[in-house]
Amino acid sequence: MNDLEKLEELLSEVQKCVDKDTQIKKEQFQRGECFNVFDVLNLRTSETRTHSAFLAELLNPEGSHGCGSELLKIFLEKCGIPDFSEEDLRKAKVTTEYYIGPVDEDKKEGGRIDILIQVKNWTVVIENKIKFVGQPGDQPNQILRYYKFASTKPPFKIFYLTLDGHEASPDSAGKLKAGKDYFLMSYKRDILDFIQKSELAAIRKPLVRETLIQYENLIKKLTKQDMDTQQEQKVFETVAKYAEAFVKIKDEIDEVLLTQWAHKKYVRTKLEQFAKENGLEYKDDYGNLWNKWNKKEENGFYFYKPEWKISAIFIIKEQGSDKYYSGISSRPEESLKELKKLNKQENRLSIYKEQNECWPLGWGYIREPFAWGAPYVVPGMVNGDFVKYVEYLVLKILGEIKELEKKGIKLP
Repeated sequence: MNDLEKLEELLSEVQKCVDKDTQIKKEQFQRGECFNVFDVLNLRTSETRTHSAFLAELLNPEGSHGCGSELLKIFLEKCGIPDFSEEDLRKAKVTTEYYIGPVDEDKKEGGRIDILIQVKNWTVVIENKIKFVGQPGDQPNQILRYYKFASTKPPFKIFYLTLDGHEASPDSAGKLKAGKDYFLMSYKRDILDFIQKSELAAIRKPLVRETLIQYENLIKKLTKQDMDTQQEQKVFETVAKYAEAFVKIKDEIDEVLLTQWAHKKYVRTKLEQFAKENGLEYKDDYGNLWNKWNKKEENGFYFYKPEWKISAIFIIKEQGSDKYYSGISSRPEESLKELKKLNKQENRLSIYKEQNECWPLGWGYIREPFAWGAPYVVPGMVNGDFVKYVEYLVLKILGEIKELEKKGIKLP
């Protein structure tokens, strides 16, 4: 069997597992097993309102979960912090958004700590970053400021909590070293393990246990670990059998190039036709699209009306992340000066929740599963679903822009 045949057989076997997993998820949906209150309330990636608040409630010895200090004990053991007496644990204080003073001009002091645990003589700081790699999040000197605060209250530990356990940016940590000055923690491993152990601790509290299970499912979805266990094992077995072919795919197929190839082959012509039918201009640029917001080269495409001198509707893939987002900004070669004037809350389009000077009418992640990158968006490009969604999204945005025009607000 040659390399190409091995690759084809590997992909064929893995696809069977994916198809089976899809069928299992459909059956789970029909049984109501996909219901998740965090998803329903659109709180899945809210750091403060969801994750920090929920984790802090679990860690609070006086929390409404009724488990006392048992969950806090489980968490501190994961943090590698010495055992405490039951009395010490009961007296522990857990605070969210702990205020340590105003951020000074040099951004070297002050701020709000996401979760602060004070137990006996220990201070535990948790900086919670549920955002994805490449997504704006770290503040200047943030970890450095928290280190300066915590170092006045030894013994202490600072944890940088992210989906995958990556390090804080140099802008945030300065010269502080991960594993020495601050420690890495991930939702993918550490928080998932903590929640699963908490489920066992809450075995006699069905309401708490079921909520923990929903949160566990949310974490698995956010960290892409939500494949059915049996199908996951089959994938592992297949990959082990064709390890050489798997490594070849992993090492030689670049996600950006794959997406670019699929876009050129299956998407570009259709979007050009869509633009023509709706009086729009269409441009795409993979690898050279300058994002004025985070000052990085990114991949994507955009539409604009001929009468718009600088503005455009963008759909962009974040650098260092699988996430795709959309928004209205100035075209790559144009200044943001005129658009910045529209950065007012009343001008934000209803489909968006965030806005800033670079995205004055708002920005937001596109619909799942396309938001998750090549493994999801490429099949959508091939079968046409991605184009249909883009057309729907652009028409929706154009409709809201027309409403703004009725109020006398025009895009420059």
